[in-house]
Amino acid sequence: MNSEISTTTKPFDLTRLGPFTEDEMTAMAEALFRKLDISLKSSGPAPKRPLINYFGLQKSYKTAVTTEAEKIFRRNKFKTYCPPESAEHEDIRDDSLENLILYQAKHVNVVTDQYLNQGTNRNHHITQVSRNLPDMIYWYIRWGRKGLMSQKYVATAKSWIYGLLEQDLLDMSLFLTCSVDAAMQREYGQSPTQKRGSSMNEKNITEALDIYEIVFKELRDNVPNMPIFRIDTSEMTVRQATEEALRYIFPTLCVRYNVPDYTFMPYALSLVQKQATYSDYFEEQLKLLGHPDMERIIKAGWVLTKDNLQKDVYLNPSLDSVSVNPWGEILRFRYENGLIKFMYKGASRDQLLSHRHPYSLIVEESEVENILKRYDAVTILHKRRLNFKREAPGGNFFTLHIDYINELGNFTEIRSRGTLDKEHTKELLALAEELGFQTSSLVNGNYLSLALHR
Repeated sequence: MNSEISTTTKPFDLTRLGPFTEDEMTAMAEALFRKLDISLKSSGPAPKRPLINYFGLQKSYKTAVTTEAEKIFRRNKFKTYCPPESAEHEDIRDDSLENLILYQAKHVNVVTDQYLNQGTNRNHHITQVSRNLPDMIYWYIRWGRKGLMSQKYVATAKSWIYGLLEQDLLDMSLFLTCSVDAAMQREYGQSPTQKRGSSMNEKNITEALDIYEIVFKELRDNVPNMPIFRIDTSEMTVRQATEEALRYIFPTLCVRYNVPDYTFMPYALSLVQKQATYSDYFEEQLKLLGHPDMERIIKAGWVLTKDNLQKDVYLNPSLDSVSVNPWGEILRFRYENGLIKFMYKGASRDQLLSHRHPYSLIVEESEVENILKRYDAVTILHKRRLNFKREAPGGNFFTLHIDYINELGNFTEIRSRGTLDKEHTKELLALAEELGFQTSSLVNGNYLSLALHR
């Protein structure tokens, strides 16, 4: 398998991050495009390209979503391709159903060609296919139910398809479905007559819905590494269904093609905010003026874990305001041990104890310059930090920072991780007292607020 692609043992669960705003999708799309749009030597092997499959119920907006998604891809510079469905192929369109096994085999032949070749097509960044191999499973189950193919043959055909899908050429499948009532309304809602057709009627759609749910489950069971998502469009417009599809498409492709998170998340800060919001903990800390005696620190059971030099470049998270609110969101680069972190902290919920939700990304130096074009640098602090750790009951721990800040002076931080169920205010105050600090040593602020008001 191409080393540029990563897999997962379970379908991606991205529901908590979407739906995405236009800015968020644009940031992911631009990063994905930069990753895919590489110059190639014609003599070299063709790289893997994203191959997206849509399958599912009639009138579930498959064709409409494919068309709308293609428009969005093209607006973001992607060259895309949507090959015709197998039913439109010249060798199939006017064929006879007399030998159903051969007829279905022709369909499989066409979609297999799409599966094997479009994922490495040098001429396109992304290929979207509709009614590919997952839809073939639907038809084999249907013909088996009608007694037009033996169950033994159906099982053999399905097993072969699952084996092919396990080769990981299909980057993701979107299963679009809807209720029987929604399908009927979309087909006949504006029609002058409500007379049902031989195929498009409640009985057939009910059966099709049942079979597609079986296909969806069997794909999950037999091809567990393939990202597959279910979208019920019953209560959606085409636009809403497209937004729901893109909610899965861009993040999944970014994961599959190892698009570094730092190449898109800083450019849509709301993505970072969402990640921080879903953090399992928030930051609790006391900031104190001065340092305790080192002998007292060791005697209290603190263990030195790191002694590092840090450079913090604070950024203005607002693109619209010149002023910076140190009690609001904090954005900064931290240079430490040869690494650069893009660090975000949510707004303070307690001026004394912080209570911020944090999120950090490791950033390549080449990307820092681009990010600095988006966010203005506010101030720079240089410090030496001694990190101590102290274990606590229940698997918890406390962190002690002894900071020597060139621009501000000497400070001490005592930290813990708070959760919805547990805060550590009393413990932090007790630890500060144990180290010899008085109430007068407490600092009502953070390093950014101190730097802005020095």
